[in-house]
Amino acid sequence: MKFIAIKCIFILIIQCSIFSSRKINNKINSHQIYELENKDDGGSWETHYNCPKIFLSDDKNTLIDLGEGKIMAQKMSTPVKSTTDGKNGYDDVGFIFEFKKKPDNPDIIKQLHMLSADTNKYMLNYRYFYIEGFHEEEKTIKFESPSGENKFLQGKYRFNSNSLRSMKIILPYKHGLGSFISEKNGEELAQNIRHHVRIQARRVADAKSRILTNLDSIIALGKDEKNKDYINKNKKDIQKEFKELYFYAPESNTDINKAKEACEKNNVKDVRSNFDLILPK
Repeated sequence: MKFIAIKCIFILIIQCSIFSSRKINNKINSHQIYELENKDDGGSWETHYNCPKIFLSDDKNTLIDLGEGKIMAQKMSTPVKSTTDGKNGYDDVGFIFEFKKKPDNPDIIKQLHMLSADTNKYMLNYRYFYIEGFHEEEKTIKFESPSGENKFLQGKYRFNSNSLRSMKIILPYKHGLGSFISEKNGEELAQNIRHHVRIQARRVADAKSRILTNLDSIIALGKDEKNKDYINKNKKDIQKEFKELYFYAPESNTDINKAKEACEKNNVKDVRSNFDLILPK
């Protein structure tokens, strides 16, 4: 009888041990680790990061998996300053992705500006991340470093609409000691993006404002011949600002074209209504 009791206790201990082990294993397995095809090629702060997954949301705010892709790292701290002739590229205009495979979701493609078809290089304009009263306070772009999982960047943005969309960039995971991206570099990456968001949003907003100011001056000066020089100067300034808009907001060329046509007719109302469609407002 005593032997049977001891045997039962022993079996109960083993079962509890197995259950506990399963519980721990289930907890470990609940951590999702996204792997690169080449696990050892996560990139570096000095060059770029190879990200196993890049997610952008569609018009229903559903995250769409765009697969592997490269993002800039340290270069984002000191990007080549863009010029409106396009010769210096778009490094400080938008978040640049170099996808392993070309995105095929129509709604995602609308959000991006293609930089190179050969390398599947696209840009998500920084101006989309500027959300009035939100981007500073809530830190639209965040760096997260969960234990036992991939570190990641995530953010909110608007794409020519009032609804918020989401972005999530899964950073490379390193097995064993060390990591591809340190906490310091991850925070710096997020901070650099927020910095460029503010600059790019100001560029677009200032260009729209200066166009309207010059247009108001042209209308105020009227058709008096003595004001001809001032009017011509304002027109040249307007052309310069439209050139800025075309470069810094290439995804909105249709709305810019309509605004430009309205501007040539001195139609302030239509200029404003088309400018309202070009973020940030």
